[in-house]
Amino acid sequence: MLAAAGGLAIGAADLTGARSATAVVAFTAIASCTVALPWLLFVVRGPRILGPLGRARDWLRAHSGAVMAAVLGVIGALLVAEGLAGVV
Repeated sequence: MLAAAGGLAIGAADLTGARSATAVVAFTAIASCTVALPWLLFVVRGPRILGPLGRARDWLRAHSGAVMAAVLGVIGALLVAEGLAGVV
């Protein structure tokens, strides 16, 4: 859903080829941070990071419903605001 919204926003922005490519690269870099950050932390800190990452995983498992509701609420609000801005 977020990737589709990002693609639509980039496509609707009427950018030149170079700026469109830059926007796609920036979006991809930001979106991949959720995957790359834990790996990068492990590369930098080694096995010492496994404890904090495990605690973060356990916290997310325990609060996954609230986290998902908050994320979807923020995404929904941003999409509604962008849609209303396009109408006005």
